[in-house]
Amino acid sequence: ASSGDIVVTERSPTHQVQIFTKFGHFIRKFGADVLQHPRGVATDCWGRIIVVECKVMRVVIFDMLGNLLNKFSCSQYLEFPNGVVVNDQMEIFISDNRAHCVKVFDYQGNYLRQIGGEGVSNFPIGVGITASGEITIADNHNNFNLTVFSQAGQLLGALESKVKHAQCFDVALMKDGSIVLASKDYRLYIYRYVKIPNLSL
Repeated sequence: ASSGDIVVTERSPTHQVQIFTKFGHFIRKFGADVLQHPRGVATDCWGRIIVVECKVMRVVIFDMLGNLLNKFSCSQYLEFPNGVVVNDQMEIFISDNRAHCVKVFDYQGNYLRQIGGEGVSNFPIGVGITASGEITIADNHNNFNLTVFSQAGQLLGALESKVKHAQCFDVALMKDGSIVLASKDYRLYIYRYVKIPNLSL
């Protein structure tokens, strides 16, 4: 969250959102009466918490106190949502593992566009927005891959790690440009995403 608090979703045994200080002290929990299968979570610059749910294919929006602001179904467009990020134009970017892409919605649930697709962003595990506003789709199909797009969906580049990882669960982009990868082997791997300028001779 913009306050520095940490917002997490609990999948089991209780389906809820929990908020902690950046030092790990518990603040509050909520959503157990609303959430069914929370998966990805993001916060926006207005202090709202956006949760994407798998199985029921739904987006649920709370304020930081846990008040329900909106919820809508995405079942017509999603197959297996697993990650979510939002921009400052109130657009919600949801990575869809089985559809091999990111689907974009507004806060009212209107479907806007698709970014990526099979053969380009296979089996994504997460989505992020870089400091410069680019959309990154992470996957670990064969290796750890990061595909970079404009917010409109134009392919800008693709990166592949030289290291093979166990099954990857999630990815996060840090403000310093590093990429944190959570893996099945109970480790976090940190990569640096650096754009190299074109060199003209």
